[in-house]
Amino acid sequence: LLDLGYEAIMASSGPEALKVLESDVKVDLLFTDIVMPGGYNGVQLYAAAVERRPGLPVLYTSGYAHSVVQEIELISDKLLSKPYVQSTLAEMVHKALHTSTQERKS
Repeated sequence: LLDLGYEAIMASSGPEALKVLESDVKVDLLFTDIVMPGGYNGVQLYAAAVERRPGLPVLYTSGYAHSVVQEIELISDKLLSKPYVQSTLAEMVHKALHTSTQERKS
C-alpha cells in the first residue's frame, strides 16, 4: 500500500485494529486478512469495525481456496486472493474506495 502512495496503519491483531478505529485517526479502508491472531477473524473484525465507523469499506485477503472463503458469505468482489501482485492490489483498493464513495452518494 505504501508503494502505491497510500498511507497505512498496521495492526498486529483484531483488538489492536479496533483501538485504531476507536481513535480519531482517519481511516478510509479496512484491509484485513481472513485469518489473523488476536481472537477475531477478518469478518468478525469488519463487523466490529462498522459499528464504530459505519460505511467503512473493506477489502479482505486470504491464502485459502476461494470456494472455502465463500462459505463464510464473503462477497467475491471484496476478496483479494493470495498470492497477489501489486497491480491487482491497486485495482482492488481503488474499486473498494470508489464503490464505497458511490454508495455514500446514493
